[in-house]
Order: sequence, then structure tokens, then C-alpha cells
Amino acid sequence: MITPLPTASPGRGPAGALARDPLRVAWTVIWLSLGVFLVLLAAAVGAGAHYVATALQPQAAALTSATGTVLVSKPTYPQPFAAQPNQTLQAGDSIQTDTNSNATAVLQFSDGSTVMLEPGTQLRLTTLRSNRYTVLSGPRRMIRLELQTGKLEATVTRYPANGSLFQVSSLGSAITIVDGTTDVWLSQPRTSAPIPAATPASAPFTNSCCATQVLTQSGSALVQAPGGNATLQGDERATVPMGGAPFMAPHANWDLLVNPTLQPGKNGYPDVWEPTPPSFDLTDGTPQNHVAMAGGAQPYVHLWSTNSQEHHESLSFRQELDRDVRDFLNLDLEVSFKINAQSLSGGGYDGTEYPFRVAVDYFDAKGDEQTWFQGFYIVPPSGNSTVRAAVQVPVGQWYPQQAGDGVMRLSTLPDPPVYIKWVEFSASGHDFDTDVREVRLLAQ
Repeated sequence: MITPLPTASPGRGPAGALARDPLRVAWTVIWLSLGVFLVLLAAAVGAGAHYVATALQPQAAALTSATGTVLVSKPTYPQPFAAQPNQTLQAGDSIQTDTNSNATAVLQFSDGSTVMLEPGTQLRLTTLRSNRYTVLSGPRRMIRLELQTGKLEATVTRYPANGSLFQVSSLGSAITIVDGTTDVWLSQPRTSAPIPAATPASAPFTNSCCATQVLTQSGSALVQAPGGNATLQGDERATVPMGGAPFMAPHANWDLLVNPTLQPGKNGYPDVWEPTPPSFDLTDGTPQNHVAMAGGAQPYVHLWSTNSQEHHESLSFRQELDRDVRDFLNLDLEVSFKINAQSLSGGGYDGTEYPFRVAVDYFDAKGDEQTWFQGFYIVPPSGNSTVRAAVQVPVGQWYPQQAGDGVMRLSTLPDPPVYIKWVEFSASGHDFDTDVREVRLLAQ
């Protein structure tokens, strides 16, 4: 009789239970496979949804308007060439408007946003993208520009979905313009004539090109700079020095003139202010008998004429500015003076001879040169005398006597300045006695 070989026992535990129940093994494999399938399916659906929500595609901008000399350069052909009407621009392209021809250009982006370039502006289009699909996220776009020099005005379309970006970089700072903002200006201040950097009274950015101004007139913008951040809303302005922190200017506090408090110089006249004409317009030809610095710690210029025998006498001081002022919203000329005596009533026979007068020579937006002035007097006109663009002030009292009286807003003139050549103050007539303490040109 043959005895059968012994067989192994299934044993105990989960493994043994599975060995004793093949059906259970099958169901375990099925459920594990289904679980893996569902995980992979969820991952695939999630990856697809993420792609649909975030996928970007290149966009373009159109040059919808161009006047004067407008040049375009491309990465593949960096030599600038003349822009064509309705030309298409891609990311990496640069556009430049000429200064001498007062050129301007308007760019329109695929989202409907626009950027207008002022004369003398160079702009590079660094990023132009939009999301490829709008099923899950709604329309979004990513626009990045680089302002290399000059000034631009941006209007940014409001988008229904979050995640859109419209950003302009300038001198190391990034300015993100919020959707729906209808008017934001960016500029790098320009100056044609050097201003002594050692003069403490001059504004910091007038001594250097290395700053960016951001002005929001309608809407808001976030300024991110190496030295800090700032948020502008409504009618606000910030200046961002290169590498520094943005500082706000809620009121006009940047003086474009050097030595506005008329500190004396080596020649006995207010420093930087030059006599015009060089010999004045005097009957006796002796300025020392008509001009003197006085006041000590708070100096002022004393201008006088006596014994004129009704001859015309004139003393004037001029500061050459040669300054593009399109970067500013408001321009205010402010003065402080005192008229002690006046023999020729009003403004003389042609309304220009005043014991104190300020004048500004400038170019308007049409390129026309104009000379604006404001006169002040203490003796009302009589006989053949007249007044023109003038104000009567109290005799022997410092003017203004209260804040705001001495402010003359040049930016509200019918043809306001875009480029100022010079600012001048003067005293003229027959016999007069005038003290001048301050002349400021404040910009906002």
C-alpha cells in the first residue's frame, strides 16, 4: 500500500484565508484595480482641468495711431524702421516716438486696453499672452511692458475673472495697473538743462533722470519698488527713485526753480537769477543805486527807483529753466513780495509797467511760444494809465497775507505750458519801491 505524500497546510492569518478563498482573491484584485483606475482618472481630469484653466497663448498688439516719426525694432532685426499704419507688434518688439517731431503713438492690445506714447518715449513689449481656454476660468490676460524712457498713458480693460495682469516696469520698479483703471500716467522726468545738485531747495528728481513718476487720475495702481511698495487710488501721484522707495505727493511740493528764496550770490544779486537785460533798463545806468540784498537771515531783494523824472525804469531777474513739464498735473507759480511805493498809477500806459510783475515764457502743446505775466500794483489806474492781467495789493504789507492769495495756476491757462523756457520777476514804472522775498514754481 502506497502512502500519499503530505501536503502543506493553508496556515492561519489573512494570507491563509485568501488561499482558502479564491473568490475573495479575485474580488480584492478587482477592487484594487478599480481604485487605481479612479485615482488615475481623477489625476487625468485634474491635469486636464488645470491645463484648460492655465494654458496661455501668445497675443499681439496693434499700432492704431501714429503721428510724426515713430520707429519699431524687433529682436530678430534690431535696426529701427518706420512704423506702418495698423502694424502688428509682438512680444519682444520695441516702439519709439521721436522728440523733435512731437510724435505720438497709440497701441491697442487684444483685451481692448490701450497705451498712448508721448513724444520722446521708448517702450518694449515684454509679455503678451492670454489664456487659451475660457471654459473654467473666464478670459484672462498677461501683459508686461517696459518703459525705457519718456511718458505713457494707460487705460486697462476690466476683466470678469481674477488672475489678469497688466504691468509696466520702469527703472527697477514694477507698476501693476488694476483692471478697470481708465487713466494712469507713467513718466521718467526729463530735463534739458543741468541743475546744480548741491542746491538743497531743488527737488530731488530734477537733478537726475533716474526716477519714475506714477499718476492715477481714475482707478488704482500698485507700485512695487526695491525700497518698498505703495498703492495709488484716484487722483494720486508717487515718485519712485531708482533703487529707492516710492514717496507720495498729495499736494504741490516740488519746486522746479533753483534758489526760490533768493539767497544772495557772489555778485550781490540772488544766486542763479540773472539780470535781464544784463544792464537793466535804467536812465542812469547804475544798478547799485537800484538793487540791494537785505533781510539778513530771511533775505529779500530790494528794488527801487527815485527821481526818475517820469522816465521809464525797469529792473528784472530771470532764471533759465528749459524744462519739459508735461510730466505734471498742476503747475503753480507762487510769490511773496511787498510794494512800498509807486508813482506811476496802475500798470502804466500799456498795462505792463508794475512795481512787481512775474512772467513765464513757454511753449504750448501746439508748439507756439507764449509769454504769460501777472502784475501787481498799489495805486489804482487814472488818466491814461491802465491795468492788464494785474491785481491790486495793500501798500507796505507782505503779500500774500493769507494762504492761496499768491498762487497762480499755469496748468489751467487756455494753452497751458508743456515746456518752460524761463521765469522772471521784475519791477518797473517811474518811481517805485518793492521788496521781493520768494518766487517758486511748484509742480504736482
